[in-house]
Order: sequence, then C-alpha cells, then structure tokens
Amino acid sequence: MKTIAYTELNCISNYSFLRGASHPEELVKTAATLGYQGLAITDECSLAGAVKAHITAKKLNFPLIIGSEFFLNENIHLIVLVKDQTSYTQVCRLITQARRQATKGSYSINLKSFNEQIKNALVILCPNAESPILDYYLQQLNQYQHNRIWLGLNLTYKNRDQEQFAYLNRLKTKWKLPWVALGMVQMHQSERFSLFTTLNAIRTNTQVEELRYQIPQNSEHYLRSLENIETIYPRDAIEQTAIIHKQCQFSLSDIHYQYPKELVPENTTASEHLKSLVNRGSKIRWPDGASQSVKQKIEYELKIIQELSYEYYFLTVYHIVQFARNQGILCQGRGSAANSVVCFCLGITE
Repeated sequence: MKTIAYTELNCISNYSFLRGASHPEELVKTAATLGYQGLAITDECSLAGAVKAHITAKKLNFPLIIGSEFFLNENIHLIVLVKDQTSYTQVCRLITQARRQATKGSYSINLKSFNEQIKNALVILCPNAESPILDYYLQQLNQYQHNRIWLGLNLTYKNRDQEQFAYLNRLKTKWKLPWVALGMVQMHQSERFSLFTTLNAIRTNTQVEELRYQIPQNSEHYLRSLENIETIYPRDAIEQTAIIHKQCQFSLSDIHYQYPKELVPENTTASEHLKSLVNRGSKIRWPDGASQSVKQKIEYELKIIQELSYEYYFLTVYHIVQFARNQGILCQGRGSAANSVVCFCLGITE
C-alpha cells in the first residue's frame, strides 16, 4: 500500500564503473513497481546511464530525473539534479571540464569551478562525517547555490546513523537549510549485494572477505519499500523529495540537435548552401560531367536530407573534414556515408 510520495534522488547504475551493481533499466522498473513518485539517475561524473533509464521510464510513463554525483577535490560529496535545459547544459559542461582535467577514467573538480559552472541546477550536499572545515565550504556553497541547496540525509542502519542524524540536524538548524531523504542507491535489490561487494573488491584491489569489513555501504543501499522509508526518515526529509521532484521537469526528449548557424553564409538557406557545395564537388569528381543516374541520385539524396532537416549535420561534417585535410590529418568517412553520392561530392568519402 502506497503511504508516502517519495522520489529517490541519488541512484547510481552500473555505468558508474565498478560501483553500481544494477542496470539503469532495473532501477527504473523496480522504482516504478515499488510505487515511487520518481527516480533520479545520478552516475558519478557521468550521464552515461541516463539514456537507457530514459527509454525505460518513457515506456512505463514513469518520471525520471537526470543528474550526476561528484566527489570534489576538497572531499565534498555533491549531487546535482537537472531542472531544465539550461541546468542540463551546465552539468554537461561540468562533467566535460572535470574529465578533461584528469587522466582517462578519472576526474578532477574543485569547489570554485563547481560554483562557477553550476548556476541553475539543484544541489544536495552529502556530509560523510563531522568536519569543522565543512562549515567553510558550506558557506561558499550556500552563497553561490542559495535556495537551490539541500543537506542529504542517508540512513541505512549503519553504526553511525544516529551520529549523522544529529550532525545534519545541527547543520540544518545553523544554516537554515532543508534536509532531504537519500537512499544512496547502488543496486535495485538487496540480493545484488554479493555482486556489489565483488565489484568494489575489484575496484579497490582488495580481497572480498577483507572488503566486507571496510566498505562504508551495507546491503541497505537498494530501492527499499515505501513503508521502510516512512519508518526510517523524518517526515519533512521525505516531503523535500517531492518538492525537488516538482522542480525537475527536464526530460531527454527535450533535447534537439543544435548546429552552428555560421556554417551557412548570410542570405542563404542551409539547403541552398549544401546544394551549392555538392554541385561544386560534383564538377571536381566528374570533370566531364556526371552521368544522368548520378545526377538523379544527388537530387534524391538532397531531397531526403531536406525532408529530414539534416542539412546542418552534413555541413558540420563537411567543415570537420575540411579542417582535418587542411591540417594534414587523415580523414575518411565510413559507415552509411560510404554509399552516399552527396558525401562523395563533399569530399567526406573517397
């Protein structure tokens, strides 16, 4: 029986390499079955799991929130949730910046860069332990993320649950910030705990038996029943999940391709410019004139491109190829482009 309106706002999938023990699809289906109001997929410094989660959520007509979690250089754990397309762009840029500043497979981001990038998304701070310096960082976060920041309360029957509850309650009172219930989910069912432990053993290069006594997570980091959640968390922390959910109206369905407008000269349409480039390329490919069958195929392809509004895509690829050739970079189109006369005329394929 559904007793509360609850949205899980921190859930990582197996796209968080060697951390999450469940597929995005499993997480979405389980949350829907349990009667959750919604679910946020928040893979670590990544949006990789969001696509499959979105496809499944769309089939089930289940609300999905897009987000990501970050462990900053200052040892601060933050969850960022997307409200709209503007905040989605901000999160994407933050992930790109963090990944580019580190070696492959890792990332690096400090609080200053985080505050500079995130100006519209919702932020949840997850204090791991009481720390005097956290007040200093919290002051900065509150300054930049004012009215968009929460304290993440995670209660999973750990030894330190009461200690964490008391600490967050003090922060909540001191900074006048709301707290919000978090499951810090890493698997859709508790039966995945053995796999979860094995993944963490591989990630930390530790024996499984040794790891069981070292990892902070226990088997409670799964999508629990609403009755369980209602028993564990304060009512106001649960209610905040619905308040956050209401603000997060973004969907991956809202995204559309956006190509640079400067690819097309002034007073010319994309279709006209593409046709001009193709005609010019045709004369280079066939100096004595293209055959009637080639001309018909060009007209056919250009018609399809126009109907699908793909002109900017072809123009973008054309400019990339031109840049590569000018820099002496080997560039060869493949795949479906191999049989395209338009691509041949544009110099994308040879």
